[in-house]
Amino acid sequence: MAPRDTTLLRAGMVLALEPGYATRDGRLLVHEENIVLRGTGAEFPSPRAHRDLPEPG
Repeated sequence: MAPRDTTLLRAGMVLALEPGYATRDGRLLVHEENIVLRGTGAEFPSPRAHRDLPEPG
């Protein structure tokens, strides 16, 4: 999706949002969220992660 994109969003389409973040030490964190478009609205096809994800030690 971009400002000049004229694609019509329709029921049955799947969107993949993939924001990324570069940490100060050069590591990259990328998160992907898939969203299914339904006739009644958007739906997450898998359970949502807990708000407070544990950090590896």
